[in-house]
Amino acid sequence: MAIGEELKYQRVNKKYSQSLLAENTATAKRIGQKLARARKTMGLTQKEMAKKLTIPQSTYANWEQGRREPPLYYIYNIVLILEIDFNYLFGFV
Repeated sequence: MAIGEELKYQRVNKKYSQSLLAENTATAKRIGQKLARARKTMGLTQKEMAKKLTIPQSTYANWEQGRREPPLYYIYNIVLILEIDFNYLFGFV
C-alpha cells in the first residue's frame, strides 16, 4: 500500500472508530438512564443494587451514569432484580 493510500485508510478508519464510540456512548447513557429509573422504581439504592450483583457500588454507578455498559453476564441478573424486560433495557421496544 502506498503512503498516500495508507494515510487515507487511517483517516477513514479513525472517523469510523469515532462514530462507533459516539454511538456506544449514547447507548450506554440510554441504558444507564433506564437502569436508574427501574432501580428507583424498585426502591433500591445504588449500594443495595451493587450488593445484590456482588460488585462495587462505583461499578454500578458507572453503568447508570453511562460511563460503561454492564457486561452481558450481569444483564440477566439486572433484569431479574429490577423486574424489567431485556428488550426495554436495550431499546428494542
